[in-house]
Amino acid sequence: MCIYYIIYKTTNIVNGFEYIGQHATSDINDGYLGSGKRLKNAIKQYGKGSFKKEILHIFKSFDEMNQKEIELVNESYIKRADTYNIVLGGDSGIGKNNKGKVPWNKGISGVIKYSEESKRKMSESGRKPKSTEHRKNISLGKAGKPKATSTCPHCNKTGGHANMLRYHYNNCKSLFTY
Repeated sequence: MCIYYIIYKTTNIVNGFEYIGQHATSDINDGYLGSGKRLKNAIKQYGKGSFKKEILHIFKSFDEMNQKEIELVNESYIKRADTYNIVLGGDSGIGKNNKGKVPWNKGISGVIKYSEESKRKMSESGRKPKSTEHRKNISLGKAGKPKATSTCPHCNKTGGHANMLRYHYNNCKSLFTY
C-alpha cells in the first residue's frame, strides 16, 4: 500500500476563508477536508459542497510533509483574518504527543491499535463499581478546593475553565464577523 504525504488547502468558496493542513493517506481523493475546529464548524454551517480542496504538495516522507506545513502555517498565516487555522503547522493532527514522538500504539494511519489483553483490561476496568470508601476518598480530595475559572480574552465571559476551553474559546461569537 502506497502512502501519500500531502499538504492541502481547503477553501470556503462562499467567503474565501482557507485552511492549510497535512494528511497521510493511501487515497488522495478520500474526501478529507481537514480537522481544525474552526474548519469543522464552518463545514457544519456551510456544508461540504461549499468547500474545495487543492493539493499543494505531495511528499515521500512524513518529515518532509511536516517541515512544509511548518513553513506554510506560520504565525503570520494564523493571524490572518481569512484563515481557519488556529495553531502553528507541524505535528498537528497526526497523533503526535507533546514530546514530538509517535505514540507506541499508533500505526502509520494514526489509528490506535490495542492488543487483545489491553482491550480486555480496559473493558473490565470500566465495569468495576467504586466502593463506598473509594467514593468517600474522592469526595474528601475535592472538598474545599475552588473550581478553576477562566475568562475569555475576546468577550470577557467567565466560566469553568474546562468548559470554557472545550466549548467557548474557539467558538466565541466575538471571533466571527458576519
